[in-house]
Amino acid sequence: MVIVTCVPPPGYDSYRCGWREEERDGKKVRIGLCWKAGATELPDDALTREQIEMLKRDPGKRVTVRELPGVEHGRDARGKASGKEPTEAKGKAPKEGGEEP
Repeated sequence: MVIVTCVPPPGYDSYRCGWREEERDGKKVRIGLCWKAGATELPDDALTREQIEMLKRDPGKRVTVRELPGVEHGRDARGKASGKEPTEAKGKAPKEGGEEP
């Protein structure tokens, strides 16, 4: 799971940072990503490695990205997820039974 936490500028409810590629009419186009204030939980395959790195380099320093254990196969994670629920959630991350034996 990937958790994206955003602190928008004062007076705003969201912050635009990053993009995703989509194919429209046979052409690849980039669609801007807009993040709501608070934490957003995403399944591990929702963002590409390039998108995650781009969010980590946010020039406005308003977005942070945290990758939880088991997000990518073969990657050694350092922390454990807290039991705290995010204030906002995007995507369809499993709420229960997320770990496999």
